[in-house]
Amino acid sequence: MSRFLLRALLRGLLILLVLCVLLLTMLAGLLGSEAGNRWLLQQAERLEPRLQLEFEGGRLWQGWAFSRILWHDQTLRVEVEQAQLNWSPGCLGGRRLCIDLLAAERVQIFTEPDDSEDEPRRDIDLPDIRLPLGIHLHEARLGRLELNGAPAMLQDVQLQAQASGDNLHITRFSGQGMDMAWQLDGDVRMSGDWPLLILADIQLPPIDGRPWALQTRLGGSAANLELESRSSGYLDGQLTAQVQPLRAELPLQARWRGNAFLATQSLPETLTLHDLELDLEGDLDQGIGVAARSRLEGEGGDVDLQLSGQLTTSEFSGVELQLNVADEPARLLHLNGRLGWEDQLSADAELQMLQFPWQWLYPQSLGDLQVNQLSAQAHLRGERIESNLQAGLSGAGGQTADLILSLSGTTRQLDINPLTLTTSGGSLTGAATVGMEEAITWQADLHLDGLNPQLFVSQLPGSLSGPVTSTGRLHNGQLELDADWNIGGTLRRQPLSLQGAVGARDEQWQLRELNLQQGENRISGAGQWGQTVSGALDLQLPALHTLWPGLGGQLAGRIQASGAAASPKISMDIKGQRLAFDAFAMANLDLAGTVTLDEQLPGSLNLTAARLRNGDTRLGDLSLSIDGNKASHHLAADLQGGVLELDARLSGRLGGDAWRGSLASGNIAADDMLWQLQDPASIAYRMHDGDLRLGAHCWAHLDSQLCFSGEQQLLPNRQLNLQLENFPLASLQPWLPEDFDWQGRLDAAARLQQRSGAAPVGTVHLSSHQGEIRVSNPDQELQLPYDTLEFTAELDQRRAETRLQLLSSGLGNLNVQASISDPGGAQTLVGQFMLDNVQLDILRPFLPQVETLSGDLIGNGSLSGTLKEPLVQGQVQLRDGQVSGPDLPVSFEQLQMLVAITGQQASIDGRWNSGAGQGRLAGTAAWAPAMHVDLKLYGENLPIRVAPYADLLTSPDLHIGLQDNNLNITGDIAVPEGEITVRELPPAAVRVSPDAEIVGAEPEMEQDAPLGITANVRLLVGDQLHFSGFGLTGRLSGLLQVRENLTATGDLNILDGRFRGYGQRLELRRAQILFAGPLSKPYLDIEAIRRVDDVIAGLRLTGQAEAPVSEVFSEPAMAQEQALAYLILGRPLGADTGDSNLLGQAALALGMAGSTPIAKNIASSLGIDDFQLDTEGSGLTTSVVATGYITEKLSLRYGVGVFEQANRLALRYDLTKRLYLEAVGGLASSLDFFYRIDF
Repeated sequence: MSRFLLRALLRGLLILLVLCVLLLTMLAGLLGSEAGNRWLLQQAERLEPRLQLEFEGGRLWQGWAFSRILWHDQTLRVEVEQAQLNWSPGCLGGRRLCIDLLAAERVQIFTEPDDSEDEPRRDIDLPDIRLPLGIHLHEARLGRLELNGAPAMLQDVQLQAQASGDNLHITRFSGQGMDMAWQLDGDVRMSGDWPLLILADIQLPPIDGRPWALQTRLGGSAANLELESRSSGYLDGQLTAQVQPLRAELPLQARWRGNAFLATQSLPETLTLHDLELDLEGDLDQGIGVAARSRLEGEGGDVDLQLSGQLTTSEFSGVELQLNVADEPARLLHLNGRLGWEDQLSADAELQMLQFPWQWLYPQSLGDLQVNQLSAQAHLRGERIESNLQAGLSGAGGQTADLILSLSGTTRQLDINPLTLTTSGGSLTGAATVGMEEAITWQADLHLDGLNPQLFVSQLPGSLSGPVTSTGRLHNGQLELDADWNIGGTLRRQPLSLQGAVGARDEQWQLRELNLQQGENRISGAGQWGQTVSGALDLQLPALHTLWPGLGGQLAGRIQASGAAASPKISMDIKGQRLAFDAFAMANLDLAGTVTLDEQLPGSLNLTAARLRNGDTRLGDLSLSIDGNKASHHLAADLQGGVLELDARLSGRLGGDAWRGSLASGNIAADDMLWQLQDPASIAYRMHDGDLRLGAHCWAHLDSQLCFSGEQQLLPNRQLNLQLENFPLASLQPWLPEDFDWQGRLDAAARLQQRSGAAPVGTVHLSSHQGEIRVSNPDQELQLPYDTLEFTAELDQRRAETRLQLLSSGLGNLNVQASISDPGGAQTLVGQFMLDNVQLDILRPFLPQVETLSGDLIGNGSLSGTLKEPLVQGQVQLRDGQVSGPDLPVSFEQLQMLVAITGQQASIDGRWNSGAGQGRLAGTAAWAPAMHVDLKLYGENLPIRVAPYADLLTSPDLHIGLQDNNLNITGDIAVPEGEITVRELPPAAVRVSPDAEIVGAEPEMEQDAPLGITANVRLLVGDQLHFSGFGLTGRLSGLLQVRENLTATGDLNILDGRFRGYGQRLELRRAQILFAGPLSKPYLDIEAIRRVDDVIAGLRLTGQAEAPVSEVFSEPAMAQEQALAYLILGRPLGADTGDSNLLGQAALALGMAGSTPIAKNIASSLGIDDFQLDTEGSGLTTSVVATGYITEKLSLRYGVGVFEQANRLALRYDLTKRLYLEAVGGLASSLDFFYRIDF
């Protein structure tokens, strides 16, 4: 029995095992077949109604493919298209799950609004995750992720990762979304605080046409995240941050350190933020503190910026923004306020500005108007706005004004009341209302009361009074407008009247009774613009000089408009005479033309301008004519009679967005150089991007050609290709000195490319071979041939290479090479130079005062440093130099000089001969970082000649120093011998009296001296310095200590002095000139005597040289008239009246001697030429007579009696060389004709 039970149990177990095997086999067969997988997925859909699967195929052991997977419930709908899963079951044996591909072409997520209250923020606790199986994800791919039907948030997302236990390794995670792209890799431990290390490259969307990229490192842990990010492109800088993202209050500490940042390139460069620093610290509960600092480089200097505030989830409070001038902190702009958004949008702000130069940062011309002080307050509560502004302004001429403005209202209507501008001489008051509901409406009333427009424009002083009103409405593009004005007063010292009105209704504009009258100038007109156009503007401007400074001449004409609105015709006829603006002027202007403003724009314009000039440059006569229409028009330009002559013909057509034309013919002439256009040149211009191109063409001069090869782009980018062939250098003769003749040919080629805002790229090559330069000296003509003269430059973004080379047996050899790395940045310089027997003779024609110039230059060295601060190592030597000329006070013979250069300084050692003397200059000179000079000048018996006054021998011993922008000269100058001969004083020696006023003379502007000067030089005058001038002869001797302000101490003595005057030769018994102050104000102590038997008579001069006291004396003492008789006549005074006349004239001459130079200066300022001051007559009829020429033919003669009150005025006009008319007025008047006969 037991055996039977055992066999039955074994048989049952066998049957059960077979059934299990059969069941497993059936299940494996079911999952291994596509039909079985489809049946199982259908069962899953029945179990979960929110899930829909559109199965395309696949098996569990290989992978599944779905055309669509849908999940939806009440608040969420997720739709996945073209999903696919491929995996490798064989990895399970190694306790790994290997997913070969997990992909979806498109994922759409739709969410429904959730009205439930937001849950309060809570701390997040991350679980510890330890995977029972390792996971190897070979590739996960997502084509597009869309949210609520919006454009794709994410695209092309790819992920490769591995996980084992609690370690996750991301091999690659990349994608695109929201205009940015990213790629990252890293490691994460999924336990504890989840420590991590992730490196990411993020490409942010370009801003303002500039790329923006981030290189980011995430470290620390998910609980305490550490961020380091380097930003480049649009925003350059470094961000470091620490954040605790799992805590509810989100503690944050961040720091940004940036380079130069300009928010948009449309802003001026002065708004670039330099050295930007931004610090954030805090959390969401207590608020995040914000602190920022930066520097702006304004046009007038640096401006410091500081910002601080507290940021929470509901407001930005305690905001303080301050900008102040770095060197003047009191000049500042300060803004404080708050911004809230919890229940409604609200804001409060207060602005204070004191002498802050905002134009430094945002250059905007307000004329002469300056904002000195500004205070403003603004408040926003929902839609309610209130604001007040007070400002202190200043204008031209020291005028000041106060501005007060108040604004209140809502987003539907704003009221501006009051609006007042008050000045010392007048005011502007007004009010305005602006409505913004269904339509924009406005009503404004302004009143001017004696307002001086010079407050705004310095060139327009005056006084304006009167009302200006405007009302209107703008709705659906339809404008209704009424405005009128009636202004009176003065403008630029001329009476002013301005009236007019403008209105608009139903697309019909009307300008009524426009009348502007300023003095003699008048502009009047009226017109309308609607379905038809009619109007006229009359110009009568006979006194342009009263309108604007520098403007001159007369202008008159008429501008008319007529026709239908679709094709109105505009015509003008304007003429001008003696027109001028500053230095630009013309004798006559004639401008006439018509144009019809329709699709074809037919019209014509003729302009002629006679005798154009700019300052002293004669431009000639211009004739310009244009005629045609958009499809075909022609331009002819002719400029003749000036320094440059032009004759050109151009045609073109305008179609769509482009203008295309052709320069058909052209001639350009300058002196004897004529360039002629060989073939027509095409021109094309695109308006939308400003692209201007010029076609290939050539210009010819004699047998040379200047060719533009291929198409040239001129704007906005530049691309040029030029070749100059066989240009005769002799054609440059009109612009070279007469004694400089250059014979040879020049070839050149240039290829340049430059993108807008970028540095140029290209090559330039100039060369001349087998040429000759001839220099004509007074004694001979030098012929200086050369084999090669070349200049080459190669430019690109990274490097600029330049080379200058001269190979010549006559001129010497020169080779300079320089390479500049990073031309737009660091500008690092590397190069070398070499000079070999370079002749100085070639420079002589360019130095007018030099008659002889010769010498050889040799040297070599290297270049380094930067372009702004170059460093030079090497030396340059001048051998056998000679410099002389009749107009030079000194000459240099056998000049030898060695200049050794080290970095940014040079040592100098030079020696030369001059006549029988010798000189030497030695020392050092540095030019960076600041100019510094330390030189010593020695000399012995150096001749100095100042024609025609002086011929001296000097021995200088001077020290010349320059430091801290101050020149210091100390030492001695010995003048042992020489000759000084003065026949007449130079014009600069005659000074106008300090109390004299010259009518019409321009006031001299005081200018700060750019260089400080200190000097202490001792002048040693030997006893062999001979002086002769104005009848005085003698030898000078003395010692003077001269300082930088032309003050001196010391004395000069005249030895063996003789004076010839009044027909006598007087002896200087004592002649001493004492200096104790300005050189121009010495003290005189001079006695000139005449010995007659036992009598000594003389003239004594004492006191300041500007106003000396003269005294006639004698030994023994006698009456003044007797002493004067001995001095003048050589005998005592007798009864002869001739003696009295002679003495009277002598005394009068003594009184007038000091006044003649000043009188001549005053006469010259009054326009009187050849002025003479003299005496005539004798005895009681003695008179002082002034004569001079008013014009070439009209002369003036005026006499004043000395002893009698008899004045006489005579005018003489030369009719011919021999016939003249003379009118005389005085005690007796006459009008006579005189005919002169020469015998």
